[in-house]
Amino acid sequence: MKNNSQTRNYAEAMGQAMAFGISVTCCDIFNNPQTRGYIHGVCDGYEGQLDTKTAFTMDSYYFWRDLMYKAESMGHARGHDPCGYGVAIHRMGDVVIMRIVRCHDYLERALDGAESEGTESTVIDMSDLDKSIYLQEHGRLPGTYGQREEGRDGGASSPADGISAGL
Repeated sequence: MKNNSQTRNYAEAMGQAMAFGISVTCCDIFNNPQTRGYIHGVCDGYEGQLDTKTAFTMDSYYFWRDLMYKAESMGHARGHDPCGYGVAIHRMGDVVIMRIVRCHDYLERALDGAESEGTESTVIDMSDLDKSIYLQEHGRLPGTYGQREEGRDGGASSPADGISAGL
């Protein structure tokens, strides 16, 4: 991998994922890996898997960069602040998974966001990665994959479909 200002953020994020199991980079002006806050997946998200042997190649960097662009574009398309979207890198053994996530500073906003996605049942606290925060335990309606297509609420649009919910 070439050492320049564009690849530095990726190398830092991937290194953090290799060392600690997860890294999240939000689409803010700095693109630095986050160590605090809450995250959850997105419906219609993009995801990719790779082997740890190829984690620091230019191809992996280009894939991450493409996911960052898609995450930011998703925020714009939904009418949300694009800084609230990002890419999570999970390392599980010899496999690295990259996927688009929503990033929140506060638990209540994360719970609202996860519920509005209609596909999530948990939120992850970046400061305690071993503990999942379940929506149902906080009086929220968890979703399951497929409910969005079936129309959880009789076919009405959700904030995740482009209507801003103030998240």
